[in-house]
Amino acid sequence: MRSTLAYFASLGLLIALCTYSDAARADDAAPKASLGGEAVLEVPLGNFSAATPLGLGALGGFHYRVIPKLDITGRTGLLVFIPKSGGVTLVDWPVLGGVAFRPLAESAATTDGFDVSAELGPNFLFATQGGGSRTSVATRVTAGYSWPSITVRG
Repeated sequence: MRSTLAYFASLGLLIALCTYSDAARADDAAPKASLGGEAVLEVPLGNFSAATPLGLGALGGFHYRVIPKLDITGRTGLLVFIPKSGGVTLVDWPVLGGVAFRPLAESAATTDGFDVSAELGPNFLFATQGGGSRTSVATRVTAGYSWPSITVRG
């Protein structure tokens, strides 16, 4: 069975764990760089859904504000896909980099509001039985809404 992780739906919850403030930009009330973590629930689509109904995991990442409406992003973590009866548990390790665009941001101090992001990078998939593994290219395109310390995206 050929499985592909490029087509899946995901719902993640980004919770800011800590924030780094750049003192060189005293005119901005918001930090230029931030670190965070997210709990992830993934529902696979396509061929991959024949092997597993659900994936759960956690990702850690960063955002670096380039201009008021654009952030550079990076994200990595582990996701475990629950097998259907008699199946093999799969462990996914994505390493993603990309951009987040905040079209309604009026200044670099704005940390809340609507955003869209696109990320791309290697994806390592491991089987817990049989020792099989596979590397592919992962893509993640999401839209979300941020409040000062929490982001909901899907």
